[in-house]
Amino acid sequence: MGIRLREKIGYGLGDTASSMLWKLFSVYLMFFYTDICGIDAWVVGVLFLVTRIWDSLLDPVVGLLCDRTSSRWGTFRPWLLWGALPFGALGVLTFYMPEWGTGGKVVYATVTYSLMMIVYSSVNVPYAALLGVMSADPHERTVLAAFRMTFAAAGSMAVVLAVEALVKAFRPWAGPSASWTAAVAVVAALAVVLFFVTFSTTRERVRPVRAERHPVLLSLREEGVGTAEIDLIHALRHHPGCTQAALAELLHADKAAIARRTKNLEGKGYLTRQDAPNDRRSQLLYPTEKAESLKSSKAEIEAAFYEYLTSALTKDEAAAFAASLHKLYTASKTESRAGFPHFQKECKTDDEA
Repeated sequence: MGIRLREKIGYGLGDTASSMLWKLFSVYLMFFYTDICGIDAWVVGVLFLVTRIWDSLLDPVVGLLCDRTSSRWGTFRPWLLWGALPFGALGVLTFYMPEWGTGGKVVYATVTYSLMMIVYSSVNVPYAALLGVMSADPHERTVLAAFRMTFAAAGSMAVVLAVEALVKAFRPWAGPSASWTAAVAVVAALAVVLFFVTFSTTRERVRPVRAERHPVLLSLREEGVGTAEIDLIHALRHHPGCTQAALAELLHADKAAIARRTKNLEGKGYLTRQDAPNDRRSQLLYPTEKAESLKSSKAEIEAAFYEYLTSALTKDEAAAFAASLHKLYTASKTESRAGFPHFQKECKTDDEA
């Protein structure tokens, strides 16, 4: 089922909120600092340069933190909820200037603008990532991206058209500096509301597969150990001291393939060989401590693959799929423990027919 129009609009409004504040910073903040607050232009230029460099380094850190977030609201949506109010509050504080000396004003501008960029990244990075988990359908993602760009442009245009009118409206009773603060407060309040709307109307349907949650799988891949070798290790753990021929029979594999796998695993320290006491021509294979440490690796890989397969399902589809699997698993276990009486009866019925 496709994403409803209501949710697409809700997602787009998030970039309306971001764009409104960003447009204020990019178009009006230099004017506010220099013409309204009296800070030298070169000082403001250095402030902007340093803060943008800091912001570019911060974005990857925020991305890592977001990716490791797990809550009842999802992975990325909670950041919109947590960051909306600080986003609005710092937006207002950035366009507020206390009646301090030049040095104090520079310090205040540096602190508030830097904090604003931190909060902006903590909201905008997860907002951008949210698109990837709202749907696994490439077409739906393209539509969402179109809504995002359209609403972002609308937010930028709206704030450019409205903010100077708001400043003029507040100036008679607020003064030059405070009128800007009041005007930005109106825009910031609207941005906060829009972020709440985005949070409440969007849903995360695709669960991101996190490779860092599978350290065993990653280490095995890096060593060049595949699933066939892992099967051999687990067979050897349960049958230590067997020969290559016995392993080939256990795993229903070709002897030459088993020979290649055992040589590979021996070179990587997962098994060792000992001469058979009664037959010097045969060698017995034993798992090492390194192999014994992989007790749960196969289950971990299967869990990772299952998570990958179900990542394209919605929560309802995943729940229905899990219920069906549980039902089949329970029936299989019950039939197996009873000696397959019903299955054998069905087979006999088919033969007689």
